[in-house]
Amino acid sequence: MKMQDEKLAQGSVTQDTEAKEEEEEEEKHRRRHVTIRVQKEHANDIVMKIKRDVRLGRMMLVYCDHLRLEAAALRFSFEGRRVQEWDTPEGIGLEDGDIIDVWSDMSGGGGGGVISL
Repeated sequence: MKMQDEKLAQGSVTQDTEAKEEEEEEEKHRRRHVTIRVQKEHANDIVMKIKRDVRLGRMMLVYCDHLRLEAAALRFSFEGRRVQEWDTPEGIGLEDGDIIDVWSDMSGGGGGGVISL
């Protein structure tokens, strides 16, 4: 009887250890990745999970490919600051649930303002 109790206790300890290791691995994964939302006016938001040390230029290309847009025609910003291709989530302080805003680039124009007909 005593032997069975010891085996049951040992099995319980093994299960606890495995559960803790699994939780630790999940936590490491959460710390390595950040889940962000990329939003553009008149388009569906896209949720992306990316590594904290990967350049955001990669995220920009994936976003543009997904919506079939030209990357050169868009600007990405986080908390009012323009996001550059070489920025990383860690470098600009992105956390889970943060939002990257996407804007159409409005460069050009400037013809004067008065049109004669």
